[in-house]
Amino acid sequence: MIINLQPTPQTQVLINKFRQSPEILGRAMRQGIQEGCLFFKTKAQQFSPVDTTKLRGSISSQVNSNTDGRIFTNTKYAPYQEYGTGIYAGKGYIYPKKAKFLVFKNKAGKLIFAKKVKGVKGRFYFKKAGEELKNSSILDDAITKVLKKELWLTNKLL
Repeated sequence: MIINLQPTPQTQVLINKFRQSPEILGRAMRQGIQEGCLFFKTKAQQFSPVDTTKLRGSISSQVNSNTDGRIFTNTKYAPYQEYGTGIYAGKGYIYPKKAKFLVFKNKAGKLIFAKKVKGVKGRFYFKKAGEELKNSSILDDAITKVLKKELWLTNKLL
């Protein structure tokens, strides 16, 4: 004699949810990464120096996987704005390489000739954005929200 034992439909729903738990956790993690990237990007844009808005507009984010996201900019001068140049970056004064003077326009449009310049102080806009993200609960809140929703749906189906 053969007896087939099968779980009740409610228990089967729970079993299926546990089988899906890697996918559920993956969705929760991805949501956390997406919200964390958006938060970081927004903060970096707020903290970035604004002259022409090119730097601010170039700050982008990309989610690569459930556990990896990137915030980046493709402007060549972004690292100089982040870390500074010359004496402010610990490299000494900036001197002309091939001419007698450095020549540039100031903000008023006046042509400036200088034998050396101090450089630019770092603005650390990415560092500040990272600290804001680290001190926030954005990632945890987003992950917890998805997991609680899935748990609620599981309980509702039981």
